[in-house]
Amino acid sequence: MGSGVVIYRERNIITREKVNLEKRCSNNQAEQLAIHKALEEIDLINREGLSPLTAIIYTDSIISLDSLHNPKNHPFLVEEIRKKVACLERKEWNIKFSWVKAHAVTHGNEIADRLAKEAARSGGMEYEFARIPKRAIYQKARGAARQKWQREWATSQKAAATKQYFPTPE
Repeated sequence: MGSGVVIYRERNIITREKVNLEKRCSNNQAEQLAIHKALEEIDLINREGLSPLTAIIYTDSIISLDSLHNPKNHPFLVEEIRKKVACLERKEWNIKFSWVKAHAVTHGNEIADRLAKEAARSGGMEYEFARIPKRAIYQKARGAARQKWQREWATSQKAAATKQYFPTPE
């Protein structure tokens, strides 16, 4: 799993970032991490000569944008993005978010997608982000519990009795 970020200043690329995520991280986390990384890079930009201080974050993730605008949604990365936006706004930045259609040959989005793929391919044991979603942990635990139950049932006396009264056709 990987994320890619491209920062433009007036039509010139000034920063490219790629981030390697643990393989069990979700696509939404990858998209949200890219947004957070973009905000971190904006915080590092030399503000000299910039007026107004406006940054537009383009993303092809409607889910991430909806999550950011939903006050009832509190995943870790969504909260980190909100904190970073508030920090930048205190520094007089005006942060806007905009959706771009995925795979529609939007130049910056295509570069970010390529960087994300490179990050995913370069995956090793060192991840810049490895916060696994609770849902993935629950699914794994549920699957393990189901397999354990199936093994116990298959070797139980009740299973043997059931097979005796209801033999499976061969």
